[in-house]
Amino acid sequence: MTDTSAAPTADTDRRPDAGLHKALGFWSLLAAGLGSVIGSGWLFSSLYAAQDAGPAALLAWVIGGALMLLVAMVFAELGMAKPESGGLVRYPMYSHGGLTAGIVGWAMWISYVGNPPTEAAGVVQYAASYLPGVYDGKSLTGLGIVIAVVLMAVFVALNWFGVLLFAAPTRSSPPSRS
Repeated sequence: MTDTSAAPTADTDRRPDAGLHKALGFWSLLAAGLGSVIGSGWLFSSLYAAQDAGPAALLAWVIGGALMLLVAMVFAELGMAKPESGGLVRYPMYSHGGLTAGIVGWAMWISYVGNPPTEAAGVVQYAASYLPGVYDGKSLTGLGIVIAVVLMAVFVALNWFGVLLFAAPTRSSPPSRS
């Protein structure tokens, strides 16, 4: 008689992410987390908030941080309850249906596509203080655009090799099933 109480294997499990391995370690996850929050947005937003609200901007940062902590706690709980890949789209699908999940997915895709050029433009705008002629006060100049395109290529290379370096299988990784 066969024991049917054992956990399903990737061969019998029908979930789309059944074959994925949880092989990232502490340093890989730390690098991924830091890489996802480091960008020019927090620098520009603090500048503009301080210009518009003055010292009250500090209060807004504290309130915003507390709200983001609540959101992070919800996603941490959801990740423990339903540990599946693609949670940012799957959880809205479970709670609100396919249309909402599709809208969230498209919004995420648009933000991911728009992020590298925005970051490159932000770096060039910051560099304008020591590289004259790349930013005219309203937009990037021709030289600024060329530098931004080169920076985007550098970002792609950094991300590509960063994933290869930090997501390399570790000794504690489960063996490959190929």
